[in-house]
Amino acid sequence: MSSPGRYIEEIKKVFRQMASLQGDAGTVSCFEFVKGMQATEQFQHCSVDELKEMFFDVAADGVVGEQDYMITEEEFINALTLKHPKSVQQAELKAAFKEFDTDGSGVITAGELRTKLEEQGWKFNDEQFERLTKQADVNGDGNISFEEFVNAFKQDRE
Repeated sequence: MSSPGRYIEEIKKVFRQMASLQGDAGTVSCFEFVKGMQATEQFQHCSVDELKEMFFDVAADGVVGEQDYMITEEEFINALTLKHPKSVQQAELKAAFKEFDTDGSGVITAGELRTKLEEQGWKFNDEQFERLTKQADVNGDGNISFEEFVNAFKQDRE
């Protein structure tokens, strides 16, 4: 996504699609929220419980313990931009991890990593690639777990 404005427009589009499931374009229920988010590539790897938690955090309307069980478009935008940047980042990291974990085993093998990186235009000699994988594979088991993947991503950002 190239600009914040475009990102907001995409968020609004997702909200309107969810709201139209029940014919109400003004609010979204928890059920609509979960179904809509699961259909969104960025969040399809979140569990139902994670999505429900995100929904109820937003539906609280600022009063502790008081929820209306519906969210508006404004609340939805806030959930995905202001209130839950960590949830958004976590969902993006899960999606990226799944792209590298091509066999769905829950870990990224050295072969999967090399193939995906080369598909993206990266070129490594064997020594460089070994150094890269050793940095990411903290426990030395020959695979990169989701936790190791996240840690490597964070180190790369620092």
